Amino acid sequence: MRKFCFIILFFAITIQINTAFGEELYLTKLKSLKSEIDADYYSFDIPRLKLLLNKSNKIAKISKGDWHPNYYTGLLHYLLGKIYYQIDRDIAYNQFDKSLEFFLKANEMHQSAELLSLISAAYGKKAALSPIASMFYGIKAKKYILDAYELDKDNPKLLLIGATHLMHTPESFGGSKAKARSLLLKCLELNKNRIGEDEFMLRWAEDAEIYAYLGQLEVLNENKEKAWNYIQKALKIVPDYGFVLKDLIPQYEKIK
Repeated sequence: MRKFCFIILFFAITIQINTAFGEELYLTKLKSLKSEIDADYYSFDIPRLKLLLNKSNKIAKISKGDWHPNYYTGLLHYLLGKIYYQIDRDIAYNQFDKSLEFFLKANEMHQSAELLSLISAAYGKKAALSPIASMFYGIKAKKYILDAYELDKDNPKLLLIGATHLMHTPESFGGSKAKARSLLLKCLELNKNRIGEDEFMLRWAEDAEIYAYLGQLEVLNENKEKAWNYIQKALKIVPDYGFVLKDLIPQYEKIK
C-alpha cells in the first residue's frame, strides 16, 4: 500500500514539474516573440513580419487558451495590411480581414481598451477599402472605439486610433482634423507619464508614431512646414521608420 501511494505521489510530482516546465518554456517563447515584434514594429520588412507571423501561429497552437498569441497575430496581419495598402489593396484588405479575426478571438478571451481599439482600427481599414460596405464597417469602427473609450479614456493607443479615424473621415460623417490633432497632442502628454504595461503587451503609440501621425495630419492639411517638422521628429526617434520613409514622405512630396 505504501509502495502504491509512493508511486502515485511520484507521478503527481512528475506531472507538476513537467507542467511547470511547459509553462515556463511557453512564457519564454512568448516573451521572445513579443520582443521581436517590438523590434520590427516600425519596419516595412514584409519577409520579416511574415516570419514573425509564422512564429506567432506556432505559439498559438500551444497557448492553451492564452489570448496573447491571437493579439500578436492580429497586429502582425494589421502591420502587413498597412504595408500592402500602397502596393496591392486586395492583399491589404485580406490582411486587415485576418487581423480582425484574430483581434476578435483575443477580445473574447480578454476584453481591453487596446483590443477594442484595434478591432475598430481593422474595421476602419476595411471601410476605407470597401466603397460598397464602407458605411457598415464605419459604423462598426465607431462602435468599438466608443466601447474602448468607456474602458480607458486616457489610453494613448485608443486615442491614436481615434485620431486616425477622425482625420480620415469626412466632416459630414463626423470627422474632424482639429479633434484629431487634439487627441494626438494629448497622447504626447500622456506618454510623458506612461506607466509600465503588462510585460506581454506590445509597444506602440509611442512618441515616434504620434509624431508620424501629426505629420500625416499636416500633409492632409497641405501644410508642408509643419508636416516636415513632425516627420523629422519621428525620424529622430526611429531613423528607419518604414511608414514615414516609404509612405508619408512620398505623400508629403506631392504637396504643391
